[in-house]
Amino acid sequence: MVHALSEYGEPVFPNGACRFPSLEVIAGIEESALRAKGFGYRSPRIPGAARALLDRGGESYLVDLKAGPYRTAFDELITIDGIGPKLADCICLFAFDHGLAVPVDTHMWQAATRNFFPEWHGSALTELRYRAVGDYLRSRLGERAGWAHLYLYRENQVMGRTRKYTESK
Repeated sequence: MVHALSEYGEPVFPNGACRFPSLEVIAGIEESALRAKGFGYRSPRIPGAARALLDRGGESYLVDLKAGPYRTAFDELITIDGIGPKLADCICLFAFDHGLAVPVDTHMWQAATRNFFPEWHGSALTELRYRAVGDYLRSRLGERAGWAHLYLYRENQVMGRTRKYTESK
């Protein structure tokens, strides 16, 4: 999807590689064009989020979120239609370098219930549990919690493949 979006950007190399497009360009992409590229339910949300960011100040707003505290950035991002807690944490971690952000997806949830919250194994990830997983890692690892989550994420992927391999024998 990142590659498909980059096609809307300015070409920078003769091989066709393009710079990632600006918020203004993304805000103007038609939903039907994104649907045709396989974006599915994200098709209206991506240009909508870009328009919301522009309404809030565009690039300077994003720079301010990056410079401010993690919790402020997270709380601001989840007010944008289409940005939930996991995506807000991904943005905070990978774009804003907020090490306190702990994105919890299915792999992270499985790792957390196996390693830290066995009493929740087999239960749904709720908003309270999402926050508890992040809070637990933040309390133990501080500013490194978000980056450490990548190890748990990867460990869960490996464990999943190991279980599938063992079960198939």
